[in-house]
Amino acid sequence: LHSYPINLKYFSTKPTPKEVSKKRSTYKQQLSELRNVWHDEHQTKLDIEAAKKREEKRQIVLQKAIRLRERKLQSVQNIKKDKELKAAAMLKYKEHITKNNLIAEKNENIVKEQYQELYKDLQNEQKNWIDTPEKVELYITESLFSSDQPSTTGINTSTSENW
Repeated sequence: LHSYPINLKYFSTKPTPKEVSKKRSTYKQQLSELRNVWHDEHQTKLDIEAAKKREEKRQIVLQKAIRLRERKLQSVQNIKKDKELKAAAMLKYKEHITKNNLIAEKNENIVKEQYQELYKDLQNEQKNWIDTPEKVELYITESLFSSDQPSTTGINTSTSENW
């Protein structure tokens, strides 16, 4: 055995086993209480950190939700603006089509009028046509071809002088 110098000042009498047991029990109880305090402090620290992390995560989720809401609102505004632009473009297109239809109708009427005038002129001129054998015998004679001068059948029209 090793011998250690013993300070008799502290151990004037040898403690009894009950006293040693009581001291150990008291020490264990104090140590247990201290460990419980440490555990509680550590658990409180962990709870605070977890609460901070939850709050940070909640803030991140909240900010993300706010950004998403803003994007959706912007999207709705863009859709409304797009609808307005499409409606304006459609109105402009319909006005363009209406204008072109009016012009087309006007041109069609002009062509119809010109056709009608041509038809009337042809109807008026038809009485002067040499279109039957009797008219050929009546108007086409040897005298038309015998002279050196130009000759006509004698039918005068508004454009006869231009022949």
